[in-house]
Amino acid sequence: MMVALDLAVPKKSLPELSWLDVPTDVENNLLWRIAVREWAISDVDRQNAIKYWCARDLKLFINGFCWLVEPRDDRVNGRRTDKILPFILWDNQNPACDQLMEHLGLEDIGFDKSRGEGASWCVLMTFLREWLYRPMSSFGLVSRTELAADNPQDPDSLMWKLDFELKQLPGWMVPNYDRNTTRHTLVNLDNGSSITGYSATGDVARGGRKTAFMMDELASFKPGEDQAAMNSTQHVSNCRILVSTPKGPFGVFYEAMKGTNSMKRIRLRWQDNPLRRRGMYVVSDGEVQLRDWKYWRKRAGQPQATQADINKVATQIKDETSNNP
Repeated sequence: MMVALDLAVPKKSLPELSWLDVPTDVENNLLWRIAVREWAISDVDRQNAIKYWCARDLKLFINGFCWLVEPRDDRVNGRRTDKILPFILWDNQNPACDQLMEHLGLEDIGFDKSRGEGASWCVLMTFLREWLYRPMSSFGLVSRTELAADNPQDPDSLMWKLDFELKQLPGWMVPNYDRNTTRHTLVNLDNGSSITGYSATGDVARGGRKTAFMMDELASFKPGEDQAAMNSTQHVSNCRILVSTPKGPFGVFYEAMKGTNSMKRIRLRWQDNPLRRRGMYVVSDGEVQLRDWKYWRKRAGQPQATQADINKVATQIKDETSNNP
């Protein structure tokens, strides 16, 4: 029997509202996660309190309970980074998630994004949270091939990421569910919500109804299949979320992002990410404009440098730039 989760105000709330302010540095974030799990592990009212707040706050759910897989090696403070990392939203991802929730299910959304900015992960975690807490929600994940949408043995596939995430959540956060890798479905047996993976064809979810679709790497769909997938989903959902980077000035994704339409555009670019724009500068009409002043002051060895001092650094950058091929 399907039972909707009771998300009324919990009998016991968290001991302090400040507990909901999840630390965003890795060390304290991990300590917070451990403390919250220990606090709730044997108390159903506390567990319901956490679910109550996660159902109302996407960023709490992501920052406090979601994880990322990063196979690429990196080195921080002399040691290699782990492959499994706490999902802590970057500064530029916070407003993107706010806009995503504002328009989710209501209208088409397009991500104006750079590579590696985590747009797919943000959308997937949004779908997962809705799947957990909003009864009878129905989401579609459309990718260029069937295996890209769902391959239980490939961490790059979309459904694999959802499988992984469910394994990382505390057991008391995970509902009864059915996972069918043949039909590419993930069904919440407690509230009737579902997520289904599709390959890009002209029959994507034809005849069905969906809360929202994610059209992942739409610019990489084969020519013709991109338009067919968009045509097929047009009347199935009010919300198609286009997640891709352009591959030249053509194709359905490029036309949708550059054209005049009512689609909500969400910016998620490396230029807005403090972790990836270190030392950023732009050259406009032959003039160098430094954007990351803190970085260039540190690089010049002059933490108190004036604008005139830093302008000298900009001149040097201009000279180096002009000598580059």
